[in-house]
Amino acid sequence: MDTNPYLPPSLTAGAVEPMDPPRPVRRPTGIALLAGLLALLGLVLLLLLPVILWAGDNAQWSARTGVPIALLLTLGAFAAAMFLATAVGLWFGKPWAWWLAAWYYVSGVLGNAFQLLSIPVFLQTGRYASFEEPLLKHSVRLAFDLSIVLYLFRPHVKQFFGLQAIRPWRTVTIMAGITLVLGTALAGIVAYNLISARRAERAAESRQEEEGDRGQETGVRRQDVSGGSATGGAAAQDGASHASP
Repeated sequence: MDTNPYLPPSLTAGAVEPMDPPRPVRRPTGIALLAGLLALLGLVLLLLLPVILWAGDNAQWSARTGVPIALLLTLGAFAAAMFLATAVGLWFGKPWAWWLAAWYYVSGVLGNAFQLLSIPVFLQTGRYASFEEPLLKHSVRLAFDLSIVLYLFRPHVKQFFGLQAIRPWRTVTIMAGITLVLGTALAGIVAYNLISARRAERAAESRQEEEGDRGQETGVRRQDVSGGSATGGAAAQDGASHASP
């Protein structure tokens, strides 16, 4: 059979178009374990929400941390739902679940790196009592999150989700940008609430001081009045005694 010279090679007779390699049917063991871990985290968060709502002094905690209890419960419920949904999506090889899981752990890498860099500052402010404990805690978390990120970018894992064409550095950059934007917004909310709480505390202290000063002034005036009355009565008694024969 002659070949038509006016058609591109992919459309010539008898040519076979290249196809992407088929996605593996078998689920990677690491993905199964990660799906179970995220499902467990989601269930634990759901169980903790009622405890957070009913146990402890929520108003005092919110004033100290700057995070409204309503915001904390909303974020907790949202995170629990996202963890559970991601676990199901990972189990069935959904591409959107890969994106969510990768973003979770990229955010964890950035957060723990920030915590490690901030240890000297937190030591000065009294948040940490020692250097070793936060160093060990955040180093372990950073290593764990980084290992998950590296695993998700392995070729056979990306092939399972049909994401062979993903570029690691570009993807991580996008996720880091999203994390920074969301972190900045959350930090702004916390800072605003802390400033508002401090202003309310100062205003309450000022009112208490003013009420205390007023109480002292009232007490001094009463003492002056009672002292003047006693002095006048004593003087009247002396005058009467001198006037009598």
